[in-house]
Amino acid sequence: MKVSELTLDVVLNHIREVKENLEQTDIDLLRAETIAAIQYCISYTNLSQEELDNYPDITIAILCLIADMWDERNMLISSSMKENPTVNTILGMYNFNLLPTPPDESPKGNPGAVIPINFEVS
Repeated sequence: MKVSELTLDVVLNHIREVKENLEQTDIDLLRAETIAAIQYCISYTNLSQEELDNYPDITIAILCLIADMWDERNMLISSSMKENPTVNTILGMYNFNLLPTPPDESPKGNPGAVIPINFEVS
């Protein structure tokens, strides 16, 4: 599955939630978490949003990030919290931020970009 194919149903299945049990504010939060997870992957790897689609396993990293954000939304900080090893392993394979960038090239990630997500609520 490609990043661009992520839908609310896919995210809900991954986090084991049922749409009918959620309020609109929960759906809005999931949309924000999805956008944040995609942006995190863009920033981490220095790939563009379109380039993320070339690596289907990055979709798994995004789903893991969303699940972590969903599970940890209580805002409590735990000293034992660590980065998700699945996410680190997947994104580490595509981390191009460690490569020198020629001066005439700008970074591909755009922190201000609006990422369209297919989260239509029916």
